[in-house]
Amino acid sequence: MILSEYSNIEIEGLACCVPEQEVQTTAYADQFGQDKVEKFIKMTGVKKTHHAVQKQTASDLAYLAAEQLLKNTDRSEIGALLFVTE
Repeated sequence: MILSEYSNIEIEGLACCVPEQEVQTTAYADQFGQDKVEKFIKMTGVKKTHHAVQKQTASDLAYLAAEQLLKNTDRSEIGALLFVTE
């Protein structure tokens, strides 16, 4: 693992982007059974998820988030951009 230390750095902004395509958790009832799906929703609170469309990548979403973040920013003053996926 690489450990680094930086000083004189500040976070000026943060942006995120999720795919537009929503999938309801109840759509999995045929695959897992209605009882298990209802139990999953009750335990996790997850009623829907967002899924990327075909050929959409994390970098596509990162580009959209970065464009939104940098809309009102002087790009020449940026020292680094971090890209994090989950």
